[in-house]
Amino acid sequence: MLTLRRAPSLGAQAPILDDAQAAAVAHRAAAHHAVSHHAAGSRADATQGHDAGVLRVLGAPGTGKTSTAVEIVVDRVASRSALVLFETNRYSVPPGYAGQRLVLHARVGEPHLRIVTAQGIKVATHRRAPAGAEQTVRTSEHATQLERAVLDAFTTQTACRRKSNRPPGDGALAELAKLHGQSTALAPVVSLSDYAALAEVAC
Repeated sequence: MLTLRRAPSLGAQAPILDDAQAAAVAHRAAAHHAVSHHAAGSRADATQGHDAGVLRVLGAPGTGKTSTAVEIVVDRVASRSALVLFETNRYSVPPGYAGQRLVLHARVGEPHLRIVTAQGIKVATHRRAPAGAEQTVRTSEHATQLERAVLDAFTTQTACRRKSNRPPGDGALAELAKLHGQSTALAPVVSLSDYAALAEVAC
């Protein structure tokens, strides 16, 4: 479900759209979004949600023209690996934003995806991959930051728990003998005195 909304930041300079014009803009944008969503196979990540959101009508301030652009706005929560999902593609953000809710802006017909915080602070800008391509778009800067964050999380303060060395018991040895088709009877115990007697005979 996409909702049509006029961008509040344009103010009085934005051209006024009547109901028919607004409906036409919404129809074109919804059709574009539906095609992209169908190409994506509707397989959005369960933790990210589907690519539904708000359609914002952006006018051309000061031109007096009725030309408009349409922007798709969706909310996403960055994953632990500092990625956000849009049209089945994943785009990187700095690792410090992992787990935070971010806002994605994509103008219909334009090649870029803008990612900002809920307060409008710019986080990242990416060139959009084709819808449904299931690509991961990560900048080299974000990759370096993520690698550094992962390495910094390692610690040597606590030693690893050692695994105790326990020899197999009688039950385990008996089962092993069954697997090899051997007798499960216990081997006779030879005392040291028997070895001493054998040694005397040999001398």
